[in-house]
Amino acid sequence: MMTPVETATNLATLETHLKRAVLKCQRAPDGLDEYLKDNTQAHQTTDEAMFKAGANLTIWLAVWELRAEKSLHLSTDEATMKIFVHEALKISASETVKTLVVHTFNKGARAPYRKAALEKRGYKDPTNNAIISPSPIYDSTPTHPSERRCTSIELDTPLATRPPARPIQRAMTTASPISDPSPSRPRKRRCATNDLDTPSATQPPARPIILSPEVESRRYGTPPQARGVPMRAHVPVDDATYHWPYEFRAQSESLPGVFGDFLCMSIPRVGELAMVWTNFPGNPADSSLLIEIDPMRVIAFAKELFHTTMIETEGRRCIVDVRTGVEIVIIDHVILRNASKAAIDYLFGPTVGRLYQTSPHFKDHESYSGSHTRCLTMTVPGKPELPARLEMFMGAEELTTLMVKLLKV
Repeated sequence: MMTPVETATNLATLETHLKRAVLKCQRAPDGLDEYLKDNTQAHQTTDEAMFKAGANLTIWLAVWELRAEKSLHLSTDEATMKIFVHEALKISASETVKTLVVHTFNKGARAPYRKAALEKRGYKDPTNNAIISPSPIYDSTPTHPSERRCTSIELDTPLATRPPARPIQRAMTTASPISDPSPSRPRKRRCATNDLDTPSATQPPARPIILSPEVESRRYGTPPQARGVPMRAHVPVDDATYHWPYEFRAQSESLPGVFGDFLCMSIPRVGELAMVWTNFPGNPADSSLLIEIDPMRVIAFAKELFHTTMIETEGRRCIVDVRTGVEIVIIDHVILRNASKAAIDYLFGPTVGRLYQTSPHFKDHESYSGSHTRCLTMTVPGKPELPARLEMFMGAEELTTLMVKLLKV
């Protein structure tokens, strides 16, 4: 079973692979046909688990390439595989990757055989990877990897206008003069170069996930060793697309089966998604459930959960001291703590009330070990039109169980 941290790392690696703009070679990946001919039980189990969870051909091919490079390690556990595929389907692949999938499974000469081999491993719906190619693509992939040679023909060039293939030229051992290339005949780039390491003209250069302990401490507040993250990552990740920590958004229709009625009515919704997240940072002890509260119900939640009296006056939220009558104006925001456990059980429901007690922060508080970080906090902005945010800490395994119910997969 994959941990939430492993799931987030695998998704970040897969997203980088799906958004790449340059391929090493513009045909089916090396060893794909040999893999499909192999009927070992280990391969079949992984593929069946992916297709059963709803993976399409684009996701499957990207996962297969990363597994072949030993950059991705998946578990065949049904619950974690469903979560992984559910989030992977939200990633939009680049046009280069889409064209490669069309070439491999839809337009290639061996595409029917590849699909037939995948159908034996659980692939059912051939239309769930609907990608339309602008022009036909000829599949010249050799059967054996040793017969391969890369060409510089563009994928969108029609077959009738392609130049004839030239024989392979062996490298000469003696030095020879190199003439100045003509501007009208630019030199062709061979596939032997590692194009994945070459930054694209439209994308910023990639970097490793973690640069140094000092940078990580400034960004996340804790050193990478404390968060359980390796010092260097194998796959470079683009700053513009990578986000840490990884968050999963809940489905609106799954809220009544998890939370109480009053909390369900107080959560804003955008279409089919609710303003509820499950947050898995690098440190499993900091796994938390994030919930936004409608601005009209912030005062009621502050009173019910934290016994704090609030009012709105002159366009600001204020905290009222009931003993003295003093009004404390909230300038930016305030964080409320020391929630009542009885109110938590009532508002969040019995399911979340039990998971609340699995948090390492809760255990530290109950054992009086000196930790004053509580399991539930409420961040209240000073402006009345802004929503508040509840953050409840709980164990990573228990949060994964709750996430399955919220995603309704």
